Amino acid sequence: MTSLWEQVTSFRERRRHRVSVCFQTQVSDCGPACLVMTLGLHGIDVDLATVRARADSGRNGSSARSLLEIAREHGLRGRGVRAELDALPKLSPGAILFWNFNHFVVLEAATRDHVDIVDPAFGRRRLSRAAVAEAFTGVALEFDPPIDRPRARSRRAGKAGPWRRLAQFLPGRRELAGLAGASAALMAFELALPLTTSFLVEQVAPERAMGKLGLLASVLAGLCVLFLVLQVTRSFLVTKRQALIEKRLTQGVVDHLTSLPYDYFTVRNSGDLAMRARTSSSLTQVLSLTAVSAACDSVLIVVYLVVIVLTNPLLAGLVVLLIGIQLGVLVLTWRRQATLNQEVLERQAKTQEELVEMLESITSLKSSGMEAYSAQRWSHTLVAEVNKRLGTRRSLAVATGVSRAVQFGAPLLVVLVGVLRVLSGDGSLGTALAFMTLTIALFVPLEGVFDAASQLATVRPTLARLDDVLNAEPEPRGTMAGVGVDQPGRITATGVAFRYSGAPKPALHDVNLTVEPGQFVAVIGRSGSGKSTLGMLLAGLYVSTAGTITVDGIDLTELDRPTFRRQIGYINQNAHLFGGSIRENILFGAEDLDRRELIDAIHGANVHDEIQAMPMGYNTLVGPSGHGLSGGQRQRIVLARALAKKPKLLILDEATSALDPALEQRILHDLLESGITVVAIAHRLTVLDRADQVIVMRDGRIVASGSPAALREGNEEFLCLT
Repeated sequence: MTSLWEQVTSFRERRRHRVSVCFQTQVSDCGPACLVMTLGLHGIDVDLATVRARADSGRNGSSARSLLEIAREHGLRGRGVRAELDALPKLSPGAILFWNFNHFVVLEAATRDHVDIVDPAFGRRRLSRAAVAEAFTGVALEFDPPIDRPRARSRRAGKAGPWRRLAQFLPGRRELAGLAGASAALMAFELALPLTTSFLVEQVAPERAMGKLGLLASVLAGLCVLFLVLQVTRSFLVTKRQALIEKRLTQGVVDHLTSLPYDYFTVRNSGDLAMRARTSSSLTQVLSLTAVSAACDSVLIVVYLVVIVLTNPLLAGLVVLLIGIQLGVLVLTWRRQATLNQEVLERQAKTQEELVEMLESITSLKSSGMEAYSAQRWSHTLVAEVNKRLGTRRSLAVATGVSRAVQFGAPLLVVLVGVLRVLSGDGSLGTALAFMTLTIALFVPLEGVFDAASQLATVRPTLARLDDVLNAEPEPRGTMAGVGVDQPGRITATGVAFRYSGAPKPALHDVNLTVEPGQFVAVIGRSGSGKSTLGMLLAGLYVSTAGTITVDGIDLTELDRPTFRRQIGYINQNAHLFGGSIRENILFGAEDLDRRELIDAIHGANVHDEIQAMPMGYNTLVGPSGHGLSGGQRQRIVLARALAKKPKLLILDEATSALDPALEQRILHDLLESGITVVAIAHRLTVLDRADQVIVMRDGRIVASGSPAALREGNEEFLCLT
């Protein structure tokens, strides 16, 4: 039989090796997140963003070698090992396991029956040996504890915490002052019950003073009316503050999110980002009513404690002891509650991601008869979320039960001790009853403070997820903030190179080209040759890692790129329309366009006749993403939207792929007649024949360029592609 000391020792070992959960914030973050957890276990506190930047995980994830190198830089030596399932208990806690050949998890503990891991995607998990055998690849990274345990470094070094960043979105002090004043006035009424109880027992009842009772009733009636007025006023102020916070907070977060560079969105799921942005519902309550109420309740607790201590120090000691028990329960459960809430949020995000993905791909699912399978797979994710939420509620129920038991028993215990003192001749019955009433009144604001702390445990993981958005740096505005180019003309790329974060090799090497004003330049090449990357670099969506791109001699990095992009047109083959009418889609961002300019843009896209043939014409409503229209119609409406801005430069990345050759020719003819500079990434020969210059790409390089006629005469790469 295990001795008590052995059980205590085992518990202390588990606590010492308990890994603090760090969740991944993008799809390729599992490696950096696991390393953050392992470093933290050894007392080395490093920010996830720091490890991610050093690992250069990008879209392709991190390698085991890069994780070992980063660990070594932070004073932790590790090595790659092969381990069978039976050898997992021998691995050091904090070892990183290669999981399902595409994921990393952290080993926390292993026994003969189960394995405890920390998954950066889902949190802490206990798995059976069979489940581990199915997922574990047999490869692990094991780390030796540092000889000198380093002093933990703050993850917030050089960064603003989420609370400080949220402060800029909150209402000012004037809005808060009225709410605080009404709350403070209501605090005075909390003393009415114990004072009234003592007055009735000590003065009215013994003397049978009906006159005093009538006077007291009149005063209490007036206080009730005043209480009603103050309570309604406070409720109105709270409602107003909640509305202000919800508007400013959500708008502020979305504004910051949309200001981030394009590559931020390429490695994150849109459903997860939507959840991060919609934080107002969970934060509004805490930042409005809960925060003010907790502050007022804290003041009220101090006042009550002072009165209780001055009234009866012995009973005050008993009350403080009971408060200490309640506080101890809160301290013991708060961190676990915060961790469980964070795991619930991650599960909820995963459930929403899969649901959005299923609905967006419903055409493919229906056409292949896989809709039932997809719904069943999503239901497994939903069940995992519900089970995790159930565990969170159970944990909260235990803490709440203990707290309620203390609140229930405290007044009874106090009155029992008070009556004993009365029987021994050390006090009066009125004082004992007043003290009991004070104790009951004390535990009311105390419960409010503890509830606020529980809500904070719920909000903390929400803030942690929001922190990934708020700490991301907005897209650089260049040295010419707010300035684009009046008439985008010559575009020159000199020695341009680009590598996606985490990619083993550059996507572009030493690209040199010149696009003259009014030219039609076609870019061709095999799939993966770098055509689309070049188009996004020219549009200012990506920033080259080497070389320069200039527009009329001005470096693109010096221009305000959002302003520059508003002055040009960039369209890819994924023509996206917004919910609303066709007219609203074309005028999106150009609402001040007059009717003549609108008609010109629509005719330039060759879509006017088809829209007019619809029963509601330009007022025809389209669903999200343009549901209800053909692919060719969607592409032309998006083209009309780009032409409505009257751009001098148009970059088309397979933007006419859904059109028939004849219609495509008419559109190209109209574009060339208008004098717009066009850079088209295309494959069709009909497009190439109209080009002034054709650029041939292979493996991220320009291998040939010239007129279509010149390339047909002797360029094998061009001939193979055409």
